Amino acid sequence: MRRRSGRAAVAVVLFLLSVLSLAAPAQAAPPSADPARPAVAAARQSIRQHVVSPRVAVACSATFRCSSPLSGQVQQQWNWCGPASATTVLTNWAVPGVAQSWVASRVGIDEFRFALPTSMDNAINEKINAYYGQTLNPYSAYANITNSNLWNSVRGGVYYFDEVYIITVYAHKIWYPNAGTGIAHYLVIYGYSDQAQGYMVWDPAAGSLGGSHHLGKNDWERVAYPGRFVIGPNYI
Repeated sequence: MRRRSGRAAVAVVLFLLSVLSLAAPAQAAPPSADPARPAVAAARQSIRQHVVSPRVAVACSATFRCSSPLSGQVQQQWNWCGPASATTVLTNWAVPGVAQSWVASRVGIDEFRFALPTSMDNAINEKINAYYGQTLNPYSAYANITNSNLWNSVRGGVYYFDEVYIITVYAHKIWYPNAGTGIAHYLVIYGYSDQAQGYMVWDPAAGSLGGSHHLGKNDWERVAYPGRFVIGPNYI
């Protein structure tokens, strides 16, 4: 999570400006339907079937269906929740050894001190494409996602392909009530429960409040950062 400071405040202003300029090109919500891209679907099915020892270093409550493999990554710098979320996604694709520092550089954190959600999908795709030797480009950034958009997509993605999603939220509207009112944070959705009507999410923040949490299905729009950005699969 990003700490409150003068530099962080400037970053928030820049982030809001970038949201206004970048929200329009972002794609609409992905449909929850059968896979339309066979190469990507085949890669996901292969991971699902052939990972001998899934890395499930996250909690999964009894009523939830959770994706694997998955190794929840903890952010290595105060403003690297985005890179930690991206590397968590890459563990779900069984892509090894991607440094958070590489993601930070790729999405511009070293220059701007924050990660643009509209750059995150490109960084993830680049590493997946290189590892599998194909132009799969399985992830896209989506804007203005509603509660129903997200719920339907997560249910399909997790159920059929053990997928995970990155969401952008207000830190003070989740489990950090003392965070500055404009501070953004990244979380990874890796499971859902029809019974509990909510998501399992990975919080990459270091410390006792990081790790696995629940988020209600109807809470997404309430906690979402301006632009309601989601980085998710583009083939379901």
